[in-house]
Parts: sequence; structure tokens; C-alpha cells
Amino acid sequence: FEFWKKGKINRHLKAIFKFLIMLVFLWICYKLYHVLPFKKYWDIKWSILPLSVILFVNDYISKIPILNKFLEFLGKHSINIFLIHSFIRAIYGKDLIYKLPNFIVTIAVLLLISLVLSIIIEQMKKLFKYDRLVDKLIYKIRKSALN
Repeated sequence: FEFWKKGKINRHLKAIFKFLIMLVFLWICYKLYHVLPFKKYWDIKWSILPLSVILFVNDYISKIPILNKFLEFLGKHSINIFLIHSFIRAIYGKDLIYKLPNFIVTIAVLLLISLVLSIIIEQMKKLFKYDRLVDKLIYKIRKSALN
């Protein structure tokens, strides 16, 4: 593998090779996800596939400037989305969410509703000066703990 160590062309070949290997691995994980029984192979479904998607997005998708900005925006709201989506999915929006035509539309609508609510929550936090309130509360707790 001497050719592997030399030159700029080989760097590009390594990058292409890595991309193809990751793409094949993603495809295999995706196929296994649908074939393997959940009770026995839950670790593949809930760890290996998501981790491989995260690595692929980090290495390739996040390098695209527009998508990177979008992912940064989602990242700022990710904890709110995580906390909100379960209520929408299971309680408040169950009738809407589960009547959508397919999986992708369901995920997109759930993400959009959760994101809009997250933006509203963040604006309310600014309006009510939530950060200052938390800082004062932490200060009082620390002060009382020292006394």
C-alpha cells in the first residue's frame, strides 16, 4: 500500500474511499434496522445506526455551509425540541401526527411544530428575563449554603 501514503491525489482517494465505506456502512445499518428483531438487537437499532448517521452528518453534511447553519440553528433549540416533541406526539397532537401520510412527513411536521414552540419559549424567556432570574436564584442558593 505504498501508493496510499504519497501525494495529494492519494489524499483525495482516501477521502473518496472513506466516504464510500461510510455510505455502505450506513446502508447496511439501515437494512439491518428493518430486518433484525427489536428485542434481541435493540442496541443496533438505538445505538449503531444513530451513531453512524451522526458521524456521517458530522464528516460530510455539516461541511455544506447552508446545511451547517441550519444544523447550528436546530442545535440551539435541540433541548427544547427534545422536551416538547413527546408531549406533541403522545398527548396534544396525537390525532394530527399519526394521521399524516408517511414517516418523513410525520417527522417533518413534528420537528416544525416543536421548533416553532421552542422559538416561542426562547422569546418568552427573553421577555421575562429568565436568565437573570436563574442567576439570582443560584446566587441565593449558594449564599444560603455558605451560611
